Formats: sequence, structure tokens, C-alpha cells
Amino acid sequence: MLTGSGKTKNAGLREVLEGLLAAGVDFILVGGLSAVIQGAPVTTMNVEIVH
Repeated sequence: MLTGSGKTKNAGLREVLEGLLAAGVDFILVGGLSAVIQGAPVTTMNVEIVH
């Protein structure tokens, strides 16, 4: 992710999701994180974002 100064910054998941929402992008979460959010007892925390 580029910042205003042109430097690259690693974005956290929260920042990515907030950016997608702010831009009006329709997306869904799939993978391990989506299962955790739904209450599944899984140990993986992989996340895929499908736009």
C-alpha cells in the first residue's frame, strides 16, 4: 500500500477491509478466517478476499 509520501506500508487486515468498504468494493471473505467469524472451531487463520 502506498502512503501519501510514496513509501510502501504493510497494511493490516483491518486497514484492507476498511479501504475496500470506503471504496465501495463488493467483496466476501472466504477461507479459515471466515470460518472463525462464523464460529467454527478451526485453528487456521488464512484469509482470502474475493472481489
